[in-house]
Amino acid sequence: MALQSSIGIGTPMLQVSEIFQMNFGLQVVMLYFVGLQTIYEITSSASYELRFDLEDYDGNWKFAIYSNFKLGDASANYTLNYDVYTGNAEYRFATYDHDFNECSFPFSGAWWFNSCHNANLNGLYGDTRFGKGLNWKQWHGFYYSLKTTEIKIRRM
Repeated sequence: MALQSSIGIGTPMLQVSEIFQMNFGLQVVMLYFVGLQTIYEITSSASYELRFDLEDYDGNWKFAIYSNFKLGDASANYTLNYDVYTGNAEYRFATYDHDFNECSFPFSGAWWFNSCHNANLNGLYGDTRFGKGLNWKQWHGFYYSLKTTEIKIRRM
């Protein structure tokens, strides 16, 4: 099941938290996001694998897979949980109106931020300023905005 897709778009994802709780999409620009509440409800009932597919402007693809993905509920700020990550930091979903760690507004997107981010797939499409675009730090760093991003889950 696809949770999010941004393919060749120019629509900013800097939205208020209520928008991300619901499902939304803009078919004209190939952007959609399954709402956080929906993701929470789906992942609370079984074990899921989370997959990120990323494309750069040269047509190269990378992927990342995390097992036992679950999303916390609204009272936990939709905390991101998965087996691969180790440590004590929480990845809580932040939007510019609920910016727990002052990362959403300066980096122009809503995302699971933590000091502030190693990835932001809800940034400004095509923006190559530091940390503003669709970033995946370990691949192209903070000064590169990816062409295509997709987030998917499947039942384990």
